[in-house]
Amino acid sequence: MEDLAPVLAPTLGRLVRSPGTNLNWVAALFRRLDRDAPEVYDRFRRLYGLSRKIASLASFPPQDSALLGPACLFAALLDIAPPSSASSGAWLRYLRERPWPHYALQAGRTAHDVAAARADSRAAAAVTAAAVIDNEAVIRSANVLRALRELRALAATPELSRIAELLWTERGQSICDLHARHGSRTYVIEPAELADAIRLLEGERKAARSESARDGRAAHQPRKEDSSKTPAAAPATSEAFERRKRAIAEAHNLREAFGLAPTGPHREAAAAATRPEASTSSDGEPPERTDDLGTGARPANRVLPTIEVHLTPPPASEPASAAPILTSEERPMNDARPATASPAELDARLTASVEELRQQLAEIERLAAEGQQTLARLAPTIEGFAAMVAEFESVLSRWRGGRSEAA
Repeated sequence: MEDLAPVLAPTLGRLVRSPGTNLNWVAALFRRLDRDAPEVYDRFRRLYGLSRKIASLASFPPQDSALLGPACLFAALLDIAPPSSASSGAWLRYLRERPWPHYALQAGRTAHDVAAARADSRAAAAVTAAAVIDNEAVIRSANVLRALRELRALAATPELSRIAELLWTERGQSICDLHARHGSRTYVIEPAELADAIRLLEGERKAARSESARDGRAAHQPRKEDSSKTPAAAPATSEAFERRKRAIAEAHNLREAFGLAPTGPHREAAAAATRPEASTSSDGEPPERTDDLGTGARPANRVLPTIEVHLTPPPASEPASAAPILTSEERPMNDARPATASPAELDARLTASVEELRQQLAEIERLAAEGQQTLARLAPTIEGFAAMVAEFESVLSRWRGGRSEAA
């Protein structure tokens, strides 16, 4: 593929001396374009705003959406003639050392020269469609339907054909119509947005490099052989199970010490041992029973309070080394483990929220622009009404003056 870094590096070097070590050059480039090349800056804003709308309509992934900003910037900068004898080594190294400028340059070249290039990627197709609509509807002041027919005629790749069909829908035509009527005033483009997109592309490059390095280390690392053929025998019971058994035994001893009724597995044995002694007295009445502490008589039908201790042994199918299952009585009250989302889910939610906010802001801007147009149309009518009211007041004042003189 064609190396476009030497073509664009002199132009970038003339606008901003060096890319530096961070992304401060983005804001500096915006200010320099707005001051020295306002037409190019306006063209970039129109391309980026419309391609962003197209990406939202076509549901682009975040990676392709992030590539739209640099591609539209490079497509607009190709309209600036480079210096005759000038070169920027810092920009040349910057554009060649990173992978994302190569794809952005290819997409920008496709949008700059539609007839000579093919929009194979999603970003190139979106920027190309935005360039065709902008050329026909804004620069040549053609009808939106004519611009869409021109785009459908140039759709030589599947991605560009898909975007052309989406723009032919009612929602797509409304986006193109708003772009044709208001141009760059429809969109709000900030340098921080382009800087964030470049950071996203740089983060993907670093993640891909770290993953490849990790795979390389895993490939060269020798595999550890397991010397033991059979796993070691697991203990029959776990430590928590033994603690529960000891707690039940201590509870039984305490109940015996206070003369209370036994519970659990000791209840049946105690009932069998005391059943022959449970007889009536000589006069046919049941013997008088005392309370558990020996403080006096109590009714025979009184039910003693019992303390239930539930024993939940570990399942037989699970290994003994697994964590013991705790019942609701044994689980700590503060053992609350809230479910945490993965970084990918958080990133997807944040991206969806930001995109929704952008759509809402664009809708607000569209309504504000339509409101301004409505006020502009109503201004002559309001002025006519004001003139009529002033004339009526002058006539009324003259009539009142004539009546006062006659009186």
